[in-house]
Amino acid sequence: MAYPSESRKPDVVSPELTATALLWLLSLSGVLLSVFLTVAKFRSTFRCDESLLSACGTMFECGRVLTSSRSLLLGVPISIFSASYYAVLLGLATSILLRPTRNLAIAGPLLSWFVLTGAAIVGYYAFTATVILRSSCGYCMAIYAIQLALLLTVLLMHPAGYFASLVAVWTQLRTRGGVALIAGLGFVALSSTQMVLYRNGSASMRVEPRCIVQGRGLPETVLRTPATAPEVEIGLFVDLACPSCRTEFLSWMDDAEASGGRYQVSVYHYAREGDCVPQNFSATSPDSVNNHSCDAAVAVECAAKLIAEREPDVEQRAAIAALAGLRMMRLVFDLQRKSEPYFSQMRLAEAARALGLDVDTIDRAGDPFMRCLEDPASRERIREHARFGMAQNLLETPGIFVLFFDGAIPSDRMLLFRGAKAFGDVDEAMRRLRHQLEERG
Repeated sequence: MAYPSESRKPDVVSPELTATALLWLLSLSGVLLSVFLTVAKFRSTFRCDESLLSACGTMFECGRVLTSSRSLLLGVPISIFSASYYAVLLGLATSILLRPTRNLAIAGPLLSWFVLTGAAIVGYYAFTATVILRSSCGYCMAIYAIQLALLLTVLLMHPAGYFASLVAVWTQLRTRGGVALIAGLGFVALSSTQMVLYRNGSASMRVEPRCIVQGRGLPETVLRTPATAPEVEIGLFVDLACPSCRTEFLSWMDDAEASGGRYQVSVYHYAREGDCVPQNFSATSPDSVNNHSCDAAVAVECAAKLIAEREPDVEQRAAIAALAGLRMMRLVFDLQRKSEPYFSQMRLAEAARALGLDVDTIDRAGDPFMRCLEDPASRERIREHARFGMAQNLLETPGIFVLFFDGAIPSDRMLLFRGAKAFGDVDEAMRRLRHQLEERG
């Protein structure tokens, strides 16, 4: 690796310094973008009125990627670590630009090593997002572009070639390990500080005024967990093609069961496509359209209805329909593991068979389940759910309504959480939310 020496004329700008200046600009961009992603992720996860990273939509939106467990490391967003990484690069580049003659030979090799390592890590996450999660994110694409530009810029600093640059990096690090130690400690300190701030900020869910919805109840639905005298009702609006909705559904089912009847979960369809939404619906989703989410919602309703009709005791049918519908919803959500489109009629028929229905996919006209899938009347209840969501300006999934009870009397106000949220200790979260709602009069 060639570095500028004392003999170089001061008015001559070396290629290394030009590359370092470009590295400085790219690193600054990386810091700013990473900080933005951390703030956006925080608000989306812990504030009721934000869902920038939670909605399900196109290939280039951020829901599927940034709500995945793979977007977290040590319980915090990976953008915290990327912000520290780019800040260290920024510091090294700044030291070179301020005192190039002294610092380039020391910080230059370490700068190169950081960029090469970062490129490998970013490459892994790009592969995970694109191949494993089958999605991407516009913000992630910007990070990929920044890292690629950093890599190319570092390679331009080494005219002797890629292998020679690696040898130079190793040689310099062996003799100047103290600089590497300082850079490493800086990365740890910056990451630790951000982690503390993030976790302190996430300790409590706040209620913003625009999250308060007037009304004493939620629409009718077949899909309700059993509860004789619930303290809280959770109205969960889900799109069966949405991965975040599946996570929320399974989590709230567990919470309802663990509460011993104190929480009742009411599940509503928000299949954002086709006949399941009114004509003026403005929040359709490409994921819903491509995977036939409306057919999946109808299949859940049909399965619940047909299972309940087999019960001779009419008074027990509602409870049986609820249980069957929620079981069918689990089976349909599991179809997200299949290739697209998730919800073909053959797959929905297989889910109904797993529930206990004898479905004949050959004689479609004579089979009750297959006929129900095609019956326009089966979609009307689902459209009612969509109309309620539209009236509350719910444009994304999942949507979570929280309704508190005073004895058997529901409150005249509800809370609406847009997008996937992290409530943590649910009992404590509900206590705080009820208190905040009462404080707002």
